[in-house]
Amino acid sequence: MRLIQQKPTKIAKRLASEHKVDAIIGSTTTPTALAAIEVGAESGTPVITMAPIPPQTGEKHAWSFVTPQGIGVMASALVDVMKSAGVKNLGFIGFADAHGEVWLQAIKAPLATAGIPSSTV
Repeated sequence: MRLIQQKPTKIAKRLASEHKVDAIIGSTTTPTALAAIEVGAESGTPVITMAPIPPQTGEKHAWSFVTPQGIGVMASALVDVMKSAGVKNLGFIGFADAHGEVWLQAIKAPLATAGIPSSTV
């Protein structure tokens, strides 16, 4: 993931330092948004992201704002639909990146509450 973040980090730093932007709006992808949030925290530049990243806490994330509903909200809604449709088991196949990990963690509790066992790959 380090290689993916180098270019977005460089671009965000350039926007904050050279162009002195008031805010950075974007990205819609999780790795790029996380990179921009790091730069926003360092430079004191607000970052408004459209990527569905998990809520962040702490001083570093005081400069970041996430616009879409949280993954936990979406995971709960999906499990509600699965339960009403009679799903007995769920197989989770996710990407080995930040977004896949967030989904995996977010869906575990609703599945347990609904009594739906799951397997991961």
